[in-house]
Amino acid sequence: ILDLPVLGTAAFSLWALRKRRPLQLFLLVCIGTALAVFWERYQRLSYIAKTWPELENGHSKLPNSNHIWWAHDIFFMDSRGLPGQRPAFTYFTSDFVRSQGDWEKLCPLDSDLDGLTNGQELGDPCCRWRADTASARFDLSRGLEYRRWYLSHPGGAPGNLTEQLMIKSLKPECNNYDPEMYWKRFEHFYFMRALEEVELEPWKPLKVICLVIMIAMFFSWGLFGGLFSDLVSCVSPSLGAALQRQLNRRVPLFRRFGVAPDKDPPPTRKECLLILAFSYIYMDFTSGIVHLILDYAPFWIPALGDLARGFQYHHQDPTAIIRITWYEYTSHIHVLVPIIWVLTQCSGATRKQRLFWLFGGFFAHVFQTAHRWAHMPDQMLPGWVKFLQKTNLVLPVEAHMKHHNDLFHQFTILSGHTDLVVDSISEIIPPTRYDLWLFIGIAWFFAPAVLDAHFSRPVRSNLVGDATTLLARDALAERSEMGGQQLDSTLGQPLADEWS
Repeated sequence: ILDLPVLGTAAFSLWALRKRRPLQLFLLVCIGTALAVFWERYQRLSYIAKTWPELENGHSKLPNSNHIWWAHDIFFMDSRGLPGQRPAFTYFTSDFVRSQGDWEKLCPLDSDLDGLTNGQELGDPCCRWRADTASARFDLSRGLEYRRWYLSHPGGAPGNLTEQLMIKSLKPECNNYDPEMYWKRFEHFYFMRALEEVELEPWKPLKVICLVIMIAMFFSWGLFGGLFSDLVSCVSPSLGAALQRQLNRRVPLFRRFGVAPDKDPPPTRKECLLILAFSYIYMDFTSGIVHLILDYAPFWIPALGDLARGFQYHHQDPTAIIRITWYEYTSHIHVLVPIIWVLTQCSGATRKQRLFWLFGGFFAHVFQTAHRWAHMPDQMLPGWVKFLQKTNLVLPVEAHMKHHNDLFHQFTILSGHTDLVVDSISEIIPPTRYDLWLFIGIAWFFAPAVLDAHFSRPVRSNLVGDATTLLARDALAERSEMGGQQLDSTLGQPLADEWS
C-alpha cells in the first residue's frame, strides 16, 4: 500500500521533466539507485519470510530491536539473511524460535550468557512490554519498556565489564517507574564523556577533495556567474551592480564558457530574503530526512552504509561528535557537494538557484554545528549560542534530547521547526522503511532545481557574445559617467564587435 504511491511519484517526476533532458537523466540515475535499495530490501525480506517463516515480522514482537546500533537484523550474525548462503543465527534466534516469539518468555532469559537478561539488553528490564501495546512514540508513563537508549545485543558476544555494570545499574523499581530517577540516568547517558579531550583524526582524502570542489564551485559562481555581486546586492543593489561591472572588466572572456548566461537577471532584495528563508526551511527539513534515512539504513549498502554506521553509533555514544574536531564532523556533508554541482549543471541553474545553494551550504554547516551544540553540557556553551537555542533559531538541547529518548521522532537538527512535517509523514511511512524515505529525499533534493527550471526560464544565448556586449556596455557606461552622457543601448553591439 505504501510502495505504490511513492514509486508512482517517482515515475511522475520523470514525466514532468521530459523537456529537461539532462535533469531528467540525472533524476533517472538517482531513482535507479533508490530502486536498487528498494529491491535489495524486498528481496532479502522475501527470502527470509520464505525460508524461515517463523522469523517473519519478528521485529514487531520485540522491543527496540531496530535500535541496536551495529545490528540491522537481530536474528543473524552478519545482520542479514542472503539468498544462497548458509546463515549464521545468533543465540537469541534459537530462543526466539523455541518461544514462538513470546516476549514474556524471552525477556527473563540470558540468551548469550553475558550476565544480562534479554530484557535488560533491549531496554525492558522489568519485562512489561507487550507486542499488542507497542507504540512508535516512547512514553515512560505508559509503564512499558523502560528505555530506548544504551541498548546491547541479546544474542551477540559478551560485552565488556563496564558495559554490563552500566546496564545492570539502570534497572528501575519495577512496581512504579520513577520519572525523576529516569531523567537523571538519561541525562548522565546523554552527556557521558562530553568533557573528555578532543580526539584528533587524520584527514580523509575524499573529504579534502570534496572540500576543494566546494570552494572551486562557489568561487567560479562568484567570479564568473554573478554570485558575489548578487550576495552584495541583497544588502545594497548599487554596490552589487558596481561590483559586477568591476568583475566583468577583469575576468577574461573565455573563462565565462560553461557558466549561466549573462542575460539571467540578478535577484532583487525581496527575492534574496525569500531565497534565504526558503533555504533555512529547506535545510532544516533536509537534515531531518537525511537523519532519518541514515538512522535506519543497513551498513552493507555501498556509500550510504558508511554514513549510516556513524549515525547509528551516535545513539550508542552521543558525545562522540563533540570529541572530534569541528571540521571532522561538519565535513561529512561535503561528500554531497559533487552531487549538487551535477544537479546545477544539469538544470542550467540560474543566479537565483546558485544563491539558494550558497545560503543552503551555509545552513548545512550550521545544522552540523547546531547538532554538536545540542550535545554539549550547559557549561560548555557560550552565551550567544544559548541565546540562539532559546530563540529556537538553532536546535535547543532539550528538543534533541527528546529524539535520543524516543528515536522515532524529532529528526531535524537545524532548528526543529519542520519536525511537525517529518513526524507527520513518519506516522504514515515508518522510519524503518528507509528505502521509501530515500525516494522522498531524492524528490526533496531535486525540488529547488525543478522550481528554478519551471519558474525562472532564463533566456539562453551565445555566452561569449553576451559577455562581449556586456563588457562593451560597461565600458560605455563608465565613459558616459565621465563625460556626462546618457547610455544608448544601441551602441553596445558595435563596441562588442570592437572587443571581439
